Amino acid sequence: MVHGTYYGIQYEIYLKPNIYIDFFNDLLPIWIESRTKIEIEYDKYNGRCKLIIFPYNQFDKHLIKNKLFKQYVRENLECKYSKELTEEEIRELLFFNVNQYSVFIKHNLNLPEKVTNDEFKKLVESWKIIQDERTATLSEKECIEIETERNELFYKLKYQRIMHDPEYFEKIINLEKQLIEQVNLTEQQLELVNKVISHPKLEGLIGWHGLNLVDGFY
Repeated sequence: MVHGTYYGIQYEIYLKPNIYIDFFNDLLPIWIESRTKIEIEYDKYNGRCKLIIFPYNQFDKHLIKNKLFKQYVRENLECKYSKELTEEEIRELLFFNVNQYSVFIKHNLNLPEKVTNDEFKKLVESWKIIQDERTATLSEKECIEIETERNELFYKLKYQRIMHDPEYFEKIINLEKQLIEQVNLTEQQLELVNKVISHPKLEGLIGWHGLNLVDGFY
């Protein structure tokens, strides 16, 4: 069996936070009335329940020849297997940061407060220092403390490198929109979307719906 990483675009419905639906009582009636298998999934990063109307593989044939999307996939794959990058190098990887925005920020309703430029510079400097820290001569307790601090800094940088600079943040959002726009739904697909989102079983439960960048392993 072949294994690898996939990148794609799919049409998703994010339910409101802490909303869950039952397969037999809620989802099955939508299947029957729309005559379509709607998948249910929980976002592995924020735990929110989502429904997948059109999975990513339905758009594969179109995207595989799309220059912009191929560039997005190539940069993210290269970044996965590249050497450790500096903060300056990561900032230049726009498509990588589009992926990070899509995964960690776009549907996150509990985002941290944006830091100032000066605060961000301090985060970067702290990260450089802790990355150079040598732990061979340290005690177990000191190693645990350093690892805890490293994880906290990594978490903060993941968000703040995109969010702290309004101009850069807007650039990433616009590039994500450009990628999404590479997929155009047919009239038949739009009719199905409208049928699903207007179904009585989903009344008042939908937090967001639309085309979304996705990735994972197969």
